[in-house]
Amino acid sequence: MQLKNGTVEKILAGITGNLKGIPEKVRLGTRGMDRTQVVKMSIPYIMAGYFFNKGSFVYRHMKGPPVIKTMDTINRLGAAFKDPFPSLNIRDIIA
Repeated sequence: MQLKNGTVEKILAGITGNLKGIPEKVRLGTRGMDRTQVVKMSIPYIMAGYFFNKGSFVYRHMKGPPVIKTMDTINRLGAAFKDPFPSLNIRDIIA
């Protein structure tokens, strides 16, 4: 199945048009909210993401079958927090 000339460009233009409207919708949706309250509500999600990122980093560097890797990850999770910066590997970010 082939697309006609210009069809792909129209599809991409529609997608980018929809994406440009997202910041405006978010801004309008949070217009009456207190910023400090939004930050306070976001802290648990940020912390969970950070901990999962660290756990994924340790799991990725372990060797062996998955059961052994899981046990080693649990045992060595404390060592991951010696470096305070999160891993920027795409596998760790998605986890």
